[in-house]
Amino acid sequence: MTLWCVVRAVGMTLYPAGVFVSFVLASVVATLSPVPLGLGTFEGTCMAMLHLMGGGVEGSLAATLILRGFTLWLPMLPGLWMIRREGRQSGDNSKHSPATGGSV
Repeated sequence: MTLWCVVRAVGMTLYPAGVFVSFVLASVVATLSPVPLGLGTFEGTCMAMLHLMGGGVEGSLAATLILRGFTLWLPMLPGLWMIRREGRQSGDNSKHSPATGGSV
């Protein structure tokens, strides 16, 4: 449904069933590809399928990239923030820990 909402937001009118098929096929291709996170394979397949379902190339590309931004890249930001915070905390603890030979 998220992809269908994005498709509607960029001005294309496609049936929800066609958008669902595009998403599922793109997910399958991304899963089967040896590329980490399916980068490029998901986008290419989803864009091509949306275009085959009746959408324009530009709108299909825009919808796919917006979907990927919301579902893949945006959720990574809190994770990156937490990794940096944990890295700083563990770095501070290792300096003051007697087990590692640091000063007390």
